[in-house]
Amino acid sequence: MAITVRPTKPCGFCGTNNHKKCAVGIKHRGRHEKYPNGVVWVCNCSCNTNRRKCAHCGNRATDEVNPETWECFDTEACHALVEKRWAENPFNHQLREIKERVEMAKIEEGKAKATKEAKAKEPTYCLVTGEQTKGGLFKPGMDARYVSERVIEVENAGFTKKATDAALAKMKKDGVSERLVAKFNKSVGLAKDKSEAKAAAKREREAAKAEKAS
Repeated sequence: MAITVRPTKPCGFCGTNNHKKCAVGIKHRGRHEKYPNGVVWVCNCSCNTNRRKCAHCGNRATDEVNPETWECFDTEACHALVEKRWAENPFNHQLREIKERVEMAKIEEGKAKATKEAKAKEPTYCLVTGEQTKGGLFKPGMDARYVSERVIEVENAGFTKKATDAALAKMKKDGVSERLVAKFNKSVGLAKDKSEAKAAAKREREAAKAEKAS
């Protein structure tokens, strides 16, 4: 079925007598009940009388354009020309790359969401007691105990760097929060200061005792 052709006011090119660049006609797909097959709004200028332009490739040879569709009679050549123009336009390649990256990001986001949902459905167990939790890594109050156990391990090893690194590696492997890691670092520092102060006090007592004995 033929599309509807309706006139509109002269375009800006016709208004400046630059008729060679006149749009001639702009085709819109059918989005209205009055124009189910689409409509072509033709520039209402005397220079466009009985003129047509392909709404697909822009061909201005009137005798090569179908008056019922406002597209070239040779549809294969018309589409091939449009595809060639598209392929030779670097902007289109950039647009395609952006679209592919966006689609890939959506796919990755979907995978991450699916993995997270699947993981959320799996039972979780407390890192301290081994009992099943409601989704976290600890039963109530056991996160503090977990940190205390790591601090005791470091303290028993003499606050060596090797022991501290081992404790941090375990915490990373267990997947605990940055908040607990920060609490561990602070607690290790406090425990080390307390241990050093206790050792210094002991040395002072022993020195005083030795001096008194002499």
